[in-house]
Amino acid sequence: MAKNDDTEEKPLPPSRVKLDRLRREGQVPRSKEIPVAISVLAIAVYVTWGLPAILEDFTRSFDSGLQSAGRADLSDAVTVGLSETGVALLDLIWLPLATGLAATILVSILDGQGFPVSFKHMSFDFTRLNPFEGIKRLFSLASIAEFVKGLVKFVLLATAGGGAILYFLNSIFWSPLCGEACTLSATAHLLGSILVIAAGIMVAAAFFDIRISRALFRHEHRMTKTEARREYKDTQGDPKLKSARRQIGAEMRSSPPRRQGPGRQ
Repeated sequence: MAKNDDTEEKPLPPSRVKLDRLRREGQVPRSKEIPVAISVLAIAVYVTWGLPAILEDFTRSFDSGLQSAGRADLSDAVTVGLSETGVALLDLIWLPLATGLAATILVSILDGQGFPVSFKHMSFDFTRLNPFEGIKRLFSLASIAEFVKGLVKFVLLATAGGGAILYFLNSIFWSPLCGEACTLSATAHLLGSILVIAAGIMVAAAFFDIRISRALFRHEHRMTKTEARREYKDTQGDPKLKSARRQIGAEMRSSPPRRQGPGRQ
């Protein structure tokens, strides 16, 4: 029966029973763009909200590293300066990275509607080593959709990044002449603008990716008519038996009642 289902056309959408069974097996429609988009958005919000403090801390840490290198011996000046600056950079980036990681984990749980874990698909499957199956998956509808989404996102990010660089090009060109603080400020505003624009584009892409992922998941798990009849029989019973029961019940209701006198059996 399963072999016939593989060769039979699948014109029917997946039923709720099949979707629930797939969920118990650990298969749910997931969007690859949502966790990345939300993590980038969280980092962009943090950087935008704390940009003045970040610039001040970075300038102070950079000056501290240079002063430490100036007080040290000439042979150790580079090592001391790099170590001080590296520690300061680590103090600046660990919080946004932790924020992005926490947002990624939280959104992944919400996107998967919990923890749909199953050991069924963790076993080794030799069909995955079949090169023909790999070529078939390479030209599948899901792979083509992923390629188109990636291409569109790359074009949008490249266009937005190039526009931001052109907008700040004059400030970047003249910033070395106005000192260290001016250079850091221009660089930070450029990177912050690119980060915010990228976050907006990725959030918009994630919004469309949710619908595309769900549509592809339902398309992949369509049902044949044989599978739908078998599922209906398993959940509702054999339709022939139910029809026979209804017919017998109708006949019993329409037949006149039998009366028995006293002493009759």
